[in-house]
Amino acid sequence: MKKKLLPMFALFTALALTACGGGNGGGSKPKTSGNTHTHTFDTTKWESDATNHWHPATCEHTTQKGDKAAHTLEAYNDAEHVDRASTCSEAGVKYEKCSICGYIKETTIDKLDHDWDAGVSTANCGEAGKTTYTCKKCGETKEETAGYIQHAWEKVGSVEAGDGGLAYDLVKCSKCQKEGLMVMVKNEDGTDNMTVTGSPKTSPERTVKLGATNDSMTAVIKLAEAKTGKLYFRGTMDYWYTSSNENQKKGIYDGKGTASKANGVANFKMEVGADAASLTEVALTASTDLLYSDFFPQEVGFSGVDGTDWSQIGDVEVGNVSLAAGLNTIRFTRIDSYNCAIYAFVVAFDNTAA
Repeated sequence: MKKKLLPMFALFTALALTACGGGNGGGSKPKTSGNTHTHTFDTTKWESDATNHWHPATCEHTTQKGDKAAHTLEAYNDAEHVDRASTCSEAGVKYEKCSICGYIKETTIDKLDHDWDAGVSTANCGEAGKTTYTCKKCGETKEETAGYIQHAWEKVGSVEAGDGGLAYDLVKCSKCQKEGLMVMVKNEDGTDNMTVTGSPKTSPERTVKLGATNDSMTAVIKLAEAKTGKLYFRGTMDYWYTSSNENQKKGIYDGKGTASKANGVANFKMEVGADAASLTEVALTASTDLLYSDFFPQEVGFSGVDGTDWSQIGDVEVGNVSLAAGLNTIRFTRIDSYNCAIYAFVVAFDNTAA
């Protein structure tokens, strides 16, 4: 029995002496307890990952890593690897090189945030425009639509009614100094100044809101000399805060019937001519892309009229007109819903002569 056990004991002892004792991640000598194998590494070569470097094993245990250590990184640039600072439009990059193994680390640096200046606006009174902003860091520019700027009209004179023409005021904008005329829908005592056709609805004092399609209001004025300028109607918007209507979100081409930009039909039209028989429709200008909320200040201007809140008075730009010396007729006609209560017609002259 003893003779049979002896050969198996000798075999077990031989296997233990030749087996590898395990890892050696940090050097060229293995743990030797119960081992006779010594790992070998190629000390002339380095392998690496993004964090560490090591010598590769030359023995059969290829997963072993000799002299493993973290990279020692230093600033580095050559013809192929050049640091680049971040800009507002492009991310930067930084290169570092390990002084031990030569590994090159590339780090991306986030783009900078633009630092926009206060901007330069091209908008003037009575029109919208664009504001151009310039980045203080990189010089890049961007454009945004500038809000519609209201004229601030002040009365500087008046023209009495006579020779077939209505009374009207001479006005001047305190912001841009542009001069013009303003003819009121109603007189101070509440009587009609213009000729109104149809059935007006209840509206704030000295304004008229036309009640139905094709209702109109007409002014005839007499000028001492010919004038060119921009025509506006001056008025207020109702149902400002009523969610069921939300007229402030509607534009000149919004309506409940035919009015739409696709159809080329606005919800009103204005005409100018020497008399009622020779009226020509005024071509709407580009500002008609704006909403009524761009023309009318949003704060409540009139409360409780017909149970409704109304905006403050504002000017809606219509288009360019030529007025002749002598009598001129200006007519506003309702085409569709969402019309405003009209307070006056205004013509801002192209020149500054009264």
